[in-house]
Amino acid sequence: MKKLFCMLLVALWVLASCKPAGERYVDELKSFVEKVIAEGDEYTAEKWEEVNRQYDELMKKAEQLKDLTDEQKEEIARLRGKYSGTVVKKGFDSLMDKAGETLNEAGNAIGGFLEGLGSDKDDSKKDEQSGEEAESDKGKTIL
Repeated sequence: MKKLFCMLLVALWVLASCKPAGERYVDELKSFVEKVIAEGDEYTAEKWEEVNRQYDELMKKAEQLKDLTDEQKEEIARLRGKYSGTVVKKGFDSLMDKAGETLNEAGNAIGGFLEGLGSDKDDSKKDEQSGEEAESDKGKTIL
């Protein structure tokens, strides 16, 4: 009898400690979103792609869950919004940093290109000076 009672207690404890699938999913999504918020400033473009794939997988899981409570659905919607806002903010910052680097590189390339055209630039200065002298000679009369 004592064995049966102990087995029943263990069985009840196991059942009580198991979370429903919806609750486990909300916990997993919350943990994921909090991690992205905390580490998103450090993500590269490749890391953002990986994180977005993980997010898509989590969203597929949500579609498969049928027994979500209204509270869980609201929490999932809130976490989705929080994730989207984080992606826009931190992903945009990352994109702008990348764009700034690209513009710097483009500026250097343009500078080098103009230097390469430098010999033509010197020729055009000579042409401008010759043109100015010709203009000043127009007003002079020959005696």
